[in-house]
Amino acid sequence: MTTTTDKHGTLIGTVDDFEYQTPTRVDIADQRLCVVLHEDNAYAVDDLCTHGHAFLSEGDFDPDECVLECPLHGGLFDARTGKACGAPASKPVRFFPTLIIEGKVYVDLD
Repeated sequence: MTTTTDKHGTLIGTVDDFEYQTPTRVDIADQRLCVVLHEDNAYAVDDLCTHGHAFLSEGDFDPDECVLECPLHGGLFDARTGKACGAPASKPVRFFPTLIIEGKVYVDLD
């Protein structure tokens, strides 16, 4: 995918490019992100778990709690903030603000 950046951020795709409530890997610039669509929002965090060398995009998403689960040791991260919210994870993953405008998903990498 060719990426473009404008006043909304960096375009990472359309809502149709993502399976609803399923963690998805997105490589953009020098970042590997885990993106999940939930309700009317898109959430993006660093894909690499801060506890072990595993990728959150390969784990599960709990829509009731809006948390990503690391596939290696089961650490939990709030998809809305990146905050670690379940052991053994204790350090947050970086969170990236997102926007959905007219079906296009943008992320702010700054």
